[in-house]
Amino acid sequence: MAGLRAVVKLTHHQKELYLNAAVAFGVKLAAAGCNFILSLVLARTLGIEGTGIYYLAFTLATIGATVGKVGLDTLLIRFIAKNAIINKWGVVKGIYNKAIKLAFFASLATSIAVYLASDQAAQNIFNAPQLVEPLQLMAISILPTTLFMLHASALQGIKRVAMSVSVLSLFAPLCTIIFIPFMVPSFGINGAALSYIIAAFITLIIGVFFWHFSTPELRKCSPSIKIESFSSCLPSYFWIGIFQQLNLWMPTLILGALSTEIEVGLYSVASRIAMITLFVMFAVNTIAAPKFAEYYSDSDFISLEKFAQRATLILVLGAGAVFSAFSIFSVDLLSLFGPEFVAGRAVLIVISLGLFLATSSGSVGHILLMCGGERSLRFSVAMAISSNVVVSLLLVPRWGALGAAFSALVSYLVQSILSAHAVHRHYNIQPWAFWRNSR
Repeated sequence: MAGLRAVVKLTHHQKELYLNAAVAFGVKLAAAGCNFILSLVLARTLGIEGTGIYYLAFTLATIGATVGKVGLDTLLIRFIAKNAIINKWGVVKGIYNKAIKLAFFASLATSIAVYLASDQAAQNIFNAPQLVEPLQLMAISILPTTLFMLHASALQGIKRVAMSVSVLSLFAPLCTIIFIPFMVPSFGINGAALSYIIAAFITLIIGVFFWHFSTPELRKCSPSIKIESFSSCLPSYFWIGIFQQLNLWMPTLILGALSTEIEVGLYSVASRIAMITLFVMFAVNTIAAPKFAEYYSDSDFISLEKFAQRATLILVLGAGAVFSAFSIFSVDLLSLFGPEFVAGRAVLIVISLGLFLATSSGSVGHILLMCGGERSLRFSVAMAISSNVVVSLLLVPRWGALGAAFSALVSYLVQSILSAHAVHRHYNIQPWAFWRNSR
């Protein structure tokens, strides 16, 4: 009977993973389509240089939103998942209320700081006077972007997969596409920035509605949480978030400082296409992260390893398929943006290869985040960004966008390898060994 119960339990979790991963991947696929169309529209309307300026401003605003989150997105997933599963809705409400209030003031301060620094950054760091106004406009988007990201994390914590992914990845690019035809003809790059600002506020409204619709239990309880109960891990979450965003966007920033807007445009479009590989990882981790927190809370490392290995199998198959498609059809994909973008073929293949290799280790970063390994992950990401900066400074001046692509590949591998080693050292599990029979 014990064996039968184990099989039933295993089947239940396996079905949950595969079904929810399919739902998340479906929504992520729609989001990937929207992001692809958005990049296509921007390239066709703004040209390669204008696209580079837009994505440089967008990158800086995204980093600003990460600062504004102060690590609360990961905290929301972990603590909401842990308390919602045992119906401690008062704690959930308290965590949500405190996180949103803190993020509001932090993101507002960050938005003001980015706005005030826009002129100096554009003129003195990136040597691009045309970046000033788009960056000032994008600074306005930091507050709504921060808050809709946090609502997506809160929804992920209560396993509202489709809602979470839609808020985080789908609605903003979709609404941006809708407004661009009305804004860009009159305002150019600034019109594209205005389109995103409107889209960010609309996405925030949708996220708030989804949260309150999905948590009727919160209307009947009072918030009950002490900030001390989760504040100890917040600094680690904050720095991990900052380092991860810097690692992701550092090649773009160094290209903007050391190369031309054309090279930034090439890299931005190629990396945007390559990021579809990350959509596979995000789709799986959206479901896996709360489960990791549950298993860790129960000290059930055997189930944690089994679940993580199945997640890795999905990651490898999905990311492998995407990498193969990009390798074969890279010229066809890039030619859709214009003939000048075909020069980014090698950039697309190199970034896609790095992302595929990184996914092969499994969801090791999320395991560390959900299971108390924040310091180890912070070290891994810090080493990754250090390698990113060193390789970028060596290769970008000579090879431009291709040098940036190789720096991204190296940083992905450094973070993946160090995180995998930390997971094995802390928990004695091997999430990447999906080919083995579970213990």
